[in-house]
Amino acid sequence: MSWEKIDESTYQYDEGGVRFFLLMGKKEALLIDSGMQKKC
Repeated sequence: MSWEKIDESTYQYDEGGVRFFLLMGKKEALLIDSGMQKKC
């Protein structure tokens, strides 16, 4: 698992063609799935 801190409230997970972004607020958070994957 590879999480990279972009700034104080934003993280990116990127591994093997899978990419997520985590945006954190004071009361809630949003996880965004980029929908990208490698073709088999």
